[in-house]
Amino acid sequence: MCMNKQFIEVMYSIEGASKIASMLEGGNVIILRDVLPIKAFRQHLIEISCAGDDDIREELLCFYETAVLPSLPTIYALRCGIQIAQSSRLLSQFLAPLVKKMGFSSSILLDSGISRLVLPRGLLDKIRDTEQYDSVDFLRDSADGPTETFMIGAANIHRDFNRVHHLFQCNIWFPMHNADTDEVLRIWPELYRSDVLDMDVTPDNLHRLGSPVNYKLNFGDAIIFHGEHLHTSPVCEHGAQGYRRHTFDFRIATQCGDDNSGYRYNFCNLNNFIALGNASLPEIADNTTGNYIERFNKKMDSANYYLLALENRKDLVEKDFSDMLTVFLQYPFAEDRYFTLMKKALEMGMDVIAVKAAEQIKTYSPHYFWLFGCGKTFENYEMDNNAQELYRRCYEVLSTFIPKNTMPVEYVNGSNELLAEDVLKIVTSKLNV
Repeated sequence: MCMNKQFIEVMYSIEGASKIASMLEGGNVIILRDVLPIKAFRQHLIEISCAGDDDIREELLCFYETAVLPSLPTIYALRCGIQIAQSSRLLSQFLAPLVKKMGFSSSILLDSGISRLVLPRGLLDKIRDTEQYDSVDFLRDSADGPTETFMIGAANIHRDFNRVHHLFQCNIWFPMHNADTDEVLRIWPELYRSDVLDMDVTPDNLHRLGSPVNYKLNFGDAIIFHGEHLHTSPVCEHGAQGYRRHTFDFRIATQCGDDNSGYRYNFCNLNNFIALGNASLPEIADNTTGNYIERFNKKMDSANYYLLALENRKDLVEKDFSDMLTVFLQYPFAEDRYFTLMKKALEMGMDVIAVKAAEQIKTYSPHYFWLFGCGKTFENYEMDNNAQELYRRCYEVLSTFIPKNTMPVEYVNGSNELLAEDVLKIVTSKLNV
C-alpha cells in the first residue's frame, strides 16, 4: 500500500476491500490496481460488439491495445455493444461482488456506467455523416437522462453533486486501455473540503487550483473517489488528430433512500446483482418465452435477469408475473424490483400480485420514498385501503427519520430530492393525523 495524504494506492482483492468505504467517506482518493472484473468486462464488451465477426474483434483489440483507430463499421458495432451493456446493466453485474465487499452502508444503488469515448474531430464528422446514430450519441438530452456515446468536449471543473443532499455517491473511473498521466481524470484531493465549487476549464482556473494528483492507470486499474471531490477531464485534448480514449465512469450511490432518479435515471439496487449460485452474466433478457421458475432452478442468475425481462418484455401473462414474484422472493430484498413488479401488475389488472409485491416494500423498506411511492400508486388506481396502509407505514418511518450529512462543503443550491418534511406534510394530511 502506498499513501500520500488523501491519495491511497492498493492492489485489487475482494477480501481486502472492506475498508474502501470508510476511506472514501474520509475524503481519500483510492487507486485500485489490477481489477479483474474490469478486464473481464472489456472482453465481454468486445464479444457483444463483434457478434462473432472476427474482423471487428481484431479491430477492437487493436483499438484498445495499440490505439489504432477502427473503421466506421467497427465503431458503430462498438456503439451498439455499449448500448447493450448499459441497457442490461452489465457493468453493474461485473462489479457488484466488489462493491458488496467495500463496506458501504445500505441502501446501495449502482448505475450502468457512463461510456466516455473520445475520437478525433474529423472521424466524428465522418461518423455523423453515416446517419446511423441518434443525436443523443453526441449530446445527452438532459443531465439525468441517457448519456452520450461520444465525449466531444471536456467537462467543466465540478463536483458531481452541487446541491444539498443526503446520500453518499462515489465513482469508479477506469480506462479500457493503458492511460498515461495526461489521459486520466484530473482530481484535487486537497481541495475536498475547500470552499471551491464548479467552474469552467480555463487556464486561469486550472492555475488557481494548483496541480492535480499525479498518477497513471494501466488497463484494469481504477481510481475511486467521492463524487464531490473537485475533478475534470484529462489533459489530452478532445478531438485531437489521431488520438483516442475510452473510459467508463461507474457510480455507486450509498445511504440512498430513494431511486436517485433526480441525479440519473438508471440506478438499480445492488441486491439485484447478487447471484445465488454459479450465475451466468446475461447481457440482456432473451426474447424467448419460458418458465422463469424453471430457469431460476437451473441457472441461478442474479435477479437482474428477471427484472430486465419484467421491464422489457411485452408478452408476459399472469403466470409470468406470479412466477416473477416467486423468483424475486429468493433474492436479497430490493425495493426497485418489487416496485417495478407492482406497477406492471397494476397496469395489467393483476391487483392481487401488485398488493403482494407492495407488501414486501411495506414490510422490509426503511425508506419513506418507496413507501410513499407505493401509496401514491395505489391511490392513482383508486385502491384507497391499500394506499392508506402504505401511508401509515410511511408516517411511522418518517417519525424516526434523521437525515445524514456527507457533504464536504456547503452548497447554495437547494435539494431536488423528495424531502422528508414535504412527504410528512402530505402523508399527515392524507391520514388526518
